[in-house]
Amino acid sequence: MKEVSLFLGTHGIPEAISIAVVTALHFWKRAMLLSIAGGTAAYMLLVQFVF
Repeated sequence: MKEVSLFLGTHGIPEAISIAVVTALHFWKRAMLLSIAGGTAAYMLLVQFVF
């Protein structure tokens, strides 16, 4: 989140969605590696195919 600019590009939308995915996965399964992997996969899919 350090390098995200709120005034250029997609305004941090993929990052915010990925943070929500990490949070949801962690509260659901309580598995740190699953949360990290799921958030990373979500971010990469969003950046490559959506935004």
